[in-house]
Formats: sequence, structure tokens, C-alpha cells
Amino acid sequence: RLLSTTVSIASLSECGTRKFLQKCNRDDGEIESVLIPSAKFDRTTLCVSTQIGCDRACKFCLTGKMGFIRNLAADEIVSQVVVGRRLVKENGMPDLTNVVLMGMGDAGRSTTEVRKAVEALVDRQRMTMAQSKVTISSVGPSPETFLELASMPGTLAWSLHSPVDAVRKHL
Repeated sequence: RLLSTTVSIASLSECGTRKFLQKCNRDDGEIESVLIPSAKFDRTTLCVSTQIGCDRACKFCLTGKMGFIRNLAADEIVSQVVVGRRLVKENGMPDLTNVVLMGMGDAGRSTTEVRKAVEALVDRQRMTMAQSKVTISSVGPSPETFLELASMPGTLAWSLHSPVDAVRKHL
């Protein structure tokens, strides 16, 4: 198999958002990706996972309730984008222009593999995405992790959940 993931279930919401559950070929672990079309901007954004599960345990997040299982390898992250591009074409959606690494897991917990994936996405010989169209998200990195993520060829999104520190820590 060329790709590291295989779509097992896909669903379509009334607003046109498409969720697709993928199995990782190396261990049958499951991850979710989401295609979010925008008619207003004539584009589609893809939200990809960086982990199976998550150890951050955000109170509002179902992925946090399942706990951490493992980090995804770079090829599994990139595979979600390849599959997303194929689904966009097959379903006549606006072009896939944006990728956000804010699906299952926290990108700050897997900086080595996330860096490899992001570098592949923006490489002109591979996935050819603009750096400004790749967003890397994390909820609570250490200062060192934050600097590592900020040094990657993309845009960093720090998910605060609240501007009030006590509320943010609670969430």
C-alpha cells in the first residue's frame, strides 16, 4: 500500500462538512479527519490528527477522554492530506487549500513527526502547500515546545480556550 491510512467510515453533515475515520495500516489505530468547505471563500480546509488519543484531557473534548494511545508518524499525518485531496475531487468540493493540525491529539506532543509532516506539506517537490496555509495547533506547550512549533514552516495557533488563566487551566 502506498498510503499509511485507509478510510473506513465517511459521513456528510448538512453544512457540507465531511468527516472521515481512517485506520492506520501499521496497527489498525483509528484517527479522524474533517473536510470543511467554505462557499464564501471557495476553498476547503482539512483538519488532521497528529495522535491517536490525547493526554491533554480538555474537559470539552472526546479525544481527551480516550487517553493517549500513540503519536502518529509523519507519513500517517501526510496520508490524511492525500486522502483529503482525493475526497475533495471525488465529491466536487472547492479546492483543498488549508490544512490545520488540530484534529485528534496535540501537535506539541509529537514535534519530531509533526515537523517532518509539515516540511513535506510545504515542500515544492512533494505536497506544494503554502506555508501560510498550514496551521499547527497546540493547547499547552512548554516554552521549549512552543518555540519548536513556532520554528516550523507554518502558522502556529495556540489554543487558549479562555483568556483567563484559571479558566484555561480548568478546561
